[in-house]
Amino acid sequence: AYMRGPDEDEDGYPAGVVVTHHKDVVTAGDKTFDSYWKPAASYYWPKDGYLTFAAYAPQFARKRAAIDYHVDRGMVISQYRVSKFVDQQYDFMVSDRVVNQKPSDMVQNSPAPYDGVQLTFRHVLSAIKFEAKTMGDYASAGYTVKVQKVSILNPYATADFHQFSGRSSTEVDLEGMWTSYKGDVDMTVVVFNAQDEASKKLVTDTPAAITEGTADAILLPQVLHPVDGKAVFAEVVYEVSHPDMGGKKTSNSIIFDLSQGKMADATAVDCWEPGKRYIYTVTIGLNTIEFSPEVYAW
Repeated sequence: AYMRGPDEDEDGYPAGVVVTHHKDVVTAGDKTFDSYWKPAASYYWPKDGYLTFAAYAPQFARKRAAIDYHVDRGMVISQYRVSKFVDQQYDFMVSDRVVNQKPSDMVQNSPAPYDGVQLTFRHVLSAIKFEAKTMGDYASAGYTVKVQKVSILNPYATADFHQFSGRSSTEVDLEGMWTSYKGDVDMTVVVFNAQDEASKKLVTDTPAAITEGTADAILLPQVLHPVDGKAVFAEVVYEVSHPDMGGKKTSNSIIFDLSQGKMADATAVDCWEPGKRYIYTVTIGLNTIEFSPEVYAW
């Protein structure tokens, strides 16, 4: 976590303090969580008055944007940019502010596992995951369907974040707002890319994740069909093979508008919201060959 306090040269309290997870000091009486969080240097409570704390994580996020703190707007992040490479994206979080704290307010293993100032972090980006399935049991007929590549086309990559938009300084609930999206909507995020035959994703009639584990795309919350920009699409490239094809494969692609996605109850998903994961299930179908016989009279 990267704790942000009042400016050091103005009030004398720590600003921009890096807080890390330490195991060198045991939390007394708690063997489950045998560690706690602290800055490298020791900081002490003032004899009189209160302190307000705000934090974000991970600390290296400041290399991607200008991050500052304001009493009326909370955490303000300017020109935050996500990477187009999934392995360089990360879960960016901002904490609720802890307002007017004094030493007696620090928790003692309740309700959280760690002693100290209670900082509750919330995800401010959106996670995107893809599943795939076939429309029918094509495997029983000898067909093999594999996904080669999944891409997200045209998402916004740069925006500003305001924890509060001119609200009261006593507001502590995070209701973050992303604004000032930039027009660089030609970015392509490759979520999955199989480099060899063994890494391609086999698809059956049972839905299964194309992207495993931490391979979600972590992107800016945004409207998927902006009025002043391009719609956000996904492209899935897959191949179909069959023993009768003599070892040949057909390569195909599906491109679909993500703003047309729907939840299980048919509710439209036309935007990505902060702190939510969206799972898109891609259904791949093969066209059945049918016959319509007609016999002319003698």
